[in-house]
Amino acid sequence: MPMLPSAVVRSGERAAARAGLLAAASPVFFPAARIRHAGLFLAFPALETTVLLSCAKAVYSALPEGFYGLETILIDAVLQALAGEAGAEGATRFDPKELGRMLGMDRAPEVKIIRRKFSQLAASVEAEELISALASRHLTATGPVGENLAAILYPDGHVRAYQAPKRSENCTALHPVEVPGLGNRANLG
Repeated sequence: MPMLPSAVVRSGERAAARAGLLAAASPVFFPAARIRHAGLFLAFPALETTVLLSCAKAVYSALPEGFYGLETILIDAVLQALAGEAGAEGATRFDPKELGRMLGMDRAPEVKIIRRKFSQLAASVEAEELISALASRHLTATGPVGENLAAILYPDGHVRAYQAPKRSENCTALHPVEVPGLGNRANLG
């Protein structure tokens, strides 16, 4: 097994995408012994459980034709955020070929492409629909033994102090306050 195989040449697919003949390039992975940031592969199962990709595909269906499709752009954003480089500018801190290997592409998208793709998503004004779809999927999900996960509630009164129309002088993170509806005292710290 090669230590770091050469990236697949995808110039034909890139030309087809420029001509509008390709909706999105499919990822192509090759075995390799050493890949920088390979630990990010561990995020894929967790990403699948968030149902982000399936909900995004259902809501947006696809981005306009181009080499990088909806899934690739979303996975790229998630991997960059997990690596501590959230935002489009984070792409400049990675070697495009190395991050491209993580995406199954010859190279990762550049900052201008990431911005354009997210601008296209934002212009479709379906973000609210995406959030609703994610919430719906999470509320109907069941746990490993069939328990209703929507019934698990973690009340956190920390936000309550900031939602009041007028904040009391006595209300600090160190002093417990009455949380309406719970009938008990909660520490907001």
